Amino acid sequence: MAYAKMLAYQQIRGYWISRYLDEAHSGSIQDILVRKKGWQHIEKMLTSKLSIKRRNLWPDIDGIVVEHFCSR
Repeated sequence: MAYAKMLAYQQIRGYWISRYLDEAHSGSIQDILVRKKGWQHIEKMLTSKLSIKRRNLWPDIDGIVVEHFCSR
């Protein structure tokens, strides 16, 4: 059961991160999908677009997404 909750959380989180990237950084999702490189390249690309350090990406991304959608 814990696995199912974790999987659901990651799917929902991925949806909102993708939606944020689509709205705030147009073309980011396409860049990720077209280049088909590994997760390290994806993290590097995201940190560049978000102007944050790589070690802060996953701890800070939820707050960035929430701030974006709550500030409307």
